[in-house]
Amino acid sequence: YYGNPTATSESDGDSTFIFFDDFETGSLTKWSTSNVNRAGVGTHTAKSGIYSMYTRGGVVNVTSGIINLSNVKSVLHVWVRRGSDDFSEDPDAGEDLLIRYLDKLGRWVSLERFQGDGQPGEIFERTYILPDDALHSGFRVMVRQVDGDSWWGWYYDYWHIDDVFIRRYISPEPVHDGWGSEEV
Repeated sequence: YYGNPTATSESDGDSTFIFFDDFETGSLTKWSTSNVNRAGVGTHTAKSGIYSMYTRGGVVNVTSGIINLSNVKSVLHVWVRRGSDDFSEDPDAGEDLLIRYLDKLGRWVSLERFQGDGQPGEIFERTYILPDDALHSGFRVMVRQVDGDSWWGWYYDYWHIDDVFIRRYISPEPVHDGWGSEEV
C-alpha cells in the first residue's frame, strides 16, 4: 500500500513458485549441507531481506530437498555474490562456486562456475532455463564451493547466495513494455 509505512507484505514465495527460499527463516531448513561449519545463513549481505546463505572455508555442498519437476518446463533463478573484505572475506583463485542440478540419471550437472579470483563483492543474478534432463520427480539444486581456507576455527573465502526460486517456463516468455502512469 503506497504511503503506509506500517503496511506489511502479503507476498508468499512458497505459494507463488515451485521452489522458493529467500533464507529469511534464518536457517537452511530447505537444504542439507555436507559440513555445518562451512555453510549456513547470515546477515553479511543479501539481495532481499537481511539473510542469505553463505559457503566458506573449503569444500562444501549445500543441496536442496527433492523438488518434483516432472514434465514442468522450469526456470531456476539465483542471486550470487562473491565475498568481500567489506562484509565477509573474498575467495581466491580456485575457490570457485558451482551451481548444479541433479539430472534424471542421478548425475550432478553444472549450470555455471563462478571464479573465486574475480572482483570482491561482485553480484551475479542468474536465470537458467532448465534442460529436459532436469524435469523429473527427484530434481535437486546444489551449491558447491570447491575449495577455501580455514584455520583454527576461522573461516575465509565466502560466497553468498539469496533468492533461489524455480518457476514455470513459458516459451516465449511474456514481455512487458512498461507501466502506465500511476493514479494518485
